[in-house]
Amino acid sequence: MPSSLAAASLARPPRWRFSASASRLCCTEAHPRTTEEVGSYFTVTPNGLDALRAIGALHTATAIGFPTHKNVLWNDRGRRLGTIPLGDALLDGTASQTINRARLSRALQDEAIRRGVHLEFGKRLVDASTSADGRVVARFEDGTEATGDLLIGADGVHSVTRHIIDSSAPRGRYLGLVNFGGSGNPVVSFGANAEVLPCQADELAAGDRLRGSSGNM
Repeated sequence: MPSSLAAASLARPPRWRFSASASRLCCTEAHPRTTEEVGSYFTVTPNGLDALRAIGALHTATAIGFPTHKNVLWNDRGRRLGTIPLGDALLDGTASQTINRARLSRALQDEAIRRGVHLEFGKRLVDASTSADGRVVARFEDGTEATGDLLIGADGVHSVTRHIIDSSAPRGRYLGLVNFGGSGNPVVSFGANAEVLPCQADELAAGDRLRGSSGNM
């Protein structure tokens, strides 16, 4: 029987493990497969890119992302507050990549399927237990079960897997709107006397109560 990997949200791309025994790996996704643009953008820094490189999947990120070298922060008056570098590039020069979450999720799904991983969509994990022979039995909302040697929960801040392991683990809680994002033109300016910033592409985020802004460059 295959090992099982439960990944719960397209808005948070699953973490895949590829190996020569990929045909024995079953990955379940809580949501149906979709082409919708679910979620916003996020930036994968060089350590994350190096993990993709190690499994031969770096191309899934670089094909759909854009290089992002630093974050620049401003306040609501257009004053530049500081710059945060996003890590040293990989040895081949690949810099951090800003990527639409849903697009990366689909790219990873397609790559997993190409490598022989069995994916099942619309399978929401509700419980799991260890059988008498030491194997894991995962139970899903639709009443089906899957048995495997290992259950890996990559199901985000509201992880069902975490609470199966530790029912007292703290749950995620809503903290209000603290930022928002979007795509803009190649040049960004704030205020009449603000610095003009050349960007290859940019994702802008404004802080809580619009007290500050940042751009990825």
